[in-house]
Amino acid sequence: MPSPTAEPREAARTRGHATYTGRVLDADGRPVRLAWVYVDEAMGRTDEAGRFALRAPAGARELTVMAPGYRKLTRRIADPNLGDISLTPFVAKAVYVSGIGDPDVYRRFMRLIEETELNAIVINVKNDDGKVWTSKVPLARQIGASYEDFHLREFVRDMHRRGIYVIGRFTTFRDPTLATARPDMAVRDIRGGVWEDNKGHRWVDPFSKQVWRYFGDLLEEIAASGIDEIQFDYVRFPVDGDLSKVEYLTPSTRYNRPDTIEAFLRYASSRIRPHKVFISADTYGLTVWSEKEQGTGQVLERLAPYLDYYSPMIYPDHFAPGTGGYRIPSAHPYEIIYESVVRAKRRLRGDNVNTLVRPYLSAFPDTQYGQPFGLPQWLAQKRAVEDAGAHGWIYWDAALGYPDELFRKE
Repeated sequence: MPSPTAEPREAARTRGHATYTGRVLDADGRPVRLAWVYVDEAMGRTDEAGRFALRAPAGARELTVMAPGYRKLTRRIADPNLGDISLTPFVAKAVYVSGIGDPDVYRRFMRLIEETELNAIVINVKNDDGKVWTSKVPLARQIGASYEDFHLREFVRDMHRRGIYVIGRFTTFRDPTLATARPDMAVRDIRGGVWEDNKGHRWVDPFSKQVWRYFGDLLEEIAASGIDEIQFDYVRFPVDGDLSKVEYLTPSTRYNRPDTIEAFLRYASSRIRPHKVFISADTYGLTVWSEKEQGTGQVLERLAPYLDYYSPMIYPDHFAPGTGGYRIPSAHPYEIIYESVVRAKRRLRGDNVNTLVRPYLSAFPDTQYGQPFGLPQWLAQKRAVEDAGAHGWIYWDAALGYPDELFRKE
């Protein structure tokens, strides 16, 4: 009969807890601050020197390290002393693609990515209509919000085989499907029924914790697909339409709107982070230029602690006359983009902030001023972003008319 002290080594090793230590460095040996470190399911962050000490069950098997601007690193654990861990830089060069489930769209963009500098793609994981891909979340199925013809996990696996980074655009509080099916969760009209903005879109109430929980369930499901990043769009209060007719669960003020958007992102982050997925958000370009919340509830400094990447939609034709001192902003795309990135970088500083600027750029005609706005202007935006020190870019064209010449050949 074995002695009680002769416990098999593997069993002894997996009992109790251990402290896992190490240091996270960039390719030049400099410390990476505020990197996310996972030892199996335990989670922590690095300090200013790039060091971490993470308490986790003894015998943990897998280390994952994530930091904005770098590729996610995953490796096996052999010893609690993990030593120096070097991360590989990564800069996303992406396009937004709707309808990726269409075979023709899929083939076209796979060719474009394979032949050019593009290395990332933004797809809808929660569409503008509030629908998601093949969801098992009960409420999503009850309200008819689940498409059944596209399997996100399989798509992500396919993209990773091709070396493509996948960003999932999650349209947040503009959700016509949920608002229609569940008026109790919707932004209400004081005259009765569900309020609609000036384009006929319905929104759900940002104050509603029921809405938050539903979104949290969807976010966990999406994160579990293996997707690289979840990006929040419309993570704001509505501002277009007759706002005098809007009724929320709580009266909306310039004080509680920023509190609510920040609290939602804190909650959403708590649901996503355990799944080892990067988090980003986009906002109006004006958010970069103004420290006021402009009715949206978005204040850049209050969003930043929960984001790895910030993607302002700095489309030159969307800025008001006089922005940057230019009577017609879209006639000066380089200058407007450059200054927008510089301003965003300046504001994304803080002890608890490690957020990189990766803006959306316009690949569509000037819709406001009627200025010439084609390939030369689109390329000027990219030069501005790179000169200003942004960390990548995403081109947007809802019509998907991106010309091959917009991207460097590789």
